[in-house]
Amino acid sequence: MIERPDELLQASAVMAEFPEVKFSAKMRLGVSDCVAWRGAIDAINAMPLRMLTVHPRVAVQQYSGDLHFDEFAALLEESRHPVVFNGDIVSAEDISRVADRFPAIEGVMVGRGLLARPLLAREWRSGQIASDAEQLTAALAIHDLILAHYRATLCGDSQILQKIKPYWTYLAPILPHRTAKALHKSRTLDAYLAEVKSLGFS
Repeated sequence: MIERPDELLQASAVMAEFPEVKFSAKMRLGVSDCVAWRGAIDAINAMPLRMLTVHPRVAVQQYSGDLHFDEFAALLEESRHPVVFNGDIVSAEDISRVADRFPAIEGVMVGRGLLARPLLAREWRSGQIASDAEQLTAALAIHDLILAHYRATLCGDSQILQKIKPYWTYLAPILPHRTAKALHKSRTLDAYLAEVKSLGFS
């Protein structure tokens, strides 16, 4: 929609019909052009948003390639909404670098980095880096909650395993190689759970 400001204005009108709802939006700088946001910023500013989360890449980049920090800085200055930074936050140092570089931001959104390091926010607040064992313990606690949900809502081992296995992709660097391989190859839930249990935390 960033290339269709008229539709953004229509969305703004719909939002205005629900004053009891707090809206936010997440965006990139454009689809293929990192300055595309400039043609949409007036429409975005007109929207009744509590905050605007910005990943400073364009859609075609997906999750690789350079972040367009200069364009993010320009958008931050132009936005009438509180702006949250999103993109390539995988360590406490990354959070600090972004916060120091853009002190006017409302906050930082962490996505895949938090899946790989579940204690990332604690590390940043405390200044203490958690061990791999501590990260894995936290990851297992999250895993068990997700797995319980899948077991309650999905049917059969195949569906459950298809949904839960990708969780370990983010944790591969701190998993024993043999366990990571066995988790990926598990064909039954019992076999999968045996491998999870071998980690010693669940």
